[in-house]
Amino acid sequence: MHRRQFVLTLAGASAASLGSMHRASSATAQTPSDVPTPPPARSLSRGQDGSLVGSARPPGTLAPAITSNDAFYIVTKNAAGDPNLDAATWRMVIDGEVNSAVQLDYQVLRALPPVEITKTLECISNFTSQCEQASFGCELISTAAWRGARLSDVLSLAGGLTSNAAGLAVLSADEFSAGLPVDVITDPEALLVYEMNGQVLPREHGYPARLLVPGRYGMKNPKWVVGIRATTQEYAGWYEQRNWNKDGIVHTMARVDVPANNTGLTPGVQPIAGIAYAGARGIQMVEYSADGGQTWQTAVLEAPLDRDTWVRWQGTFYLEPGSQAVLVARATDGSSATQTDAFSLPQPDGATGWNSVSVQATA
Repeated sequence: MHRRQFVLTLAGASAASLGSMHRASSATAQTPSDVPTPPPARSLSRGQDGSLVGSARPPGTLAPAITSNDAFYIVTKNAAGDPNLDAATWRMVIDGEVNSAVQLDYQVLRALPPVEITKTLECISNFTSQCEQASFGCELISTAAWRGARLSDVLSLAGGLTSNAAGLAVLSADEFSAGLPVDVITDPEALLVYEMNGQVLPREHGYPARLLVPGRYGMKNPKWVVGIRATTQEYAGWYEQRNWNKDGIVHTMARVDVPANNTGLTPGVQPIAGIAYAGARGIQMVEYSADGGQTWQTAVLEAPLDRDTWVRWQGTFYLEPGSQAVLVARATDGSSATQTDAFSLPQPDGATGWNSVSVQATA
């Protein structure tokens, strides 16, 4: 069925259409000259498969609770460059199995009731063990504070989904796409975001708008969104078409940040610290070992910043004079499931395995 398509803008919207925006903010409409613009995108080294850049964390340092925009990991499939969109002319189409297909502009998006969350993103290509196998290692994971509009509010502009809707196709300006089940709409933290860490969303992270959905790898959180299409069956996105996992639910993981791998330490009591992440399931416990997993101690956890964020953990271990220690970490998620020690590469379901580092006692 072909449905009539409307364009929603603050400048030309009628009182009725503004009412359909769930009492959107009454802030003064932005003119094109008022539209916030991010700085130029970070320069990336690209190959034929695009670019994968880990978070900028100095070795042997605990990841900060919030990752700065400049240090946040970047994954892009675009070998020749990413989209360079203008928010003043940007439009997002909502069509398919909706009651009234629409286009919305940037001003309308920012006029919807704003929601702020803190959320961790992890790429499905991230390693959780044997970090040395990839140039980005175990660093394709970062945490930021985000601001945007609820996906449910965005889709309500199109009158909601029809009873025939069984999936969502989220379409990006770079021909990337992601398939999601329709039940993500009911999650209040599924957002179309336009700010990151209190700043306008950087170009390399999806300006003008990217989708965030709790509990799923970055492949399900597309950047540069220009369309959401409700479909009558499940939609296979860019990654799924290349035989990656169709659901993209993150695995439970823990990482040792402190100390750095292959470093010399003075004998005696030494600190150990790192991060753990299990998506929206949360982290119940982190354990660490100083003897390669033969015995375990329970780490002290910091309080999570939000529902779907990593948790920082810490503890101490004793390093015997003249010895070498293999430090290992494992996490138990909020469902009481402990992460597996079995190593697997990221493709197709996401990496698994316990993270470990080796240290030596100096004379």
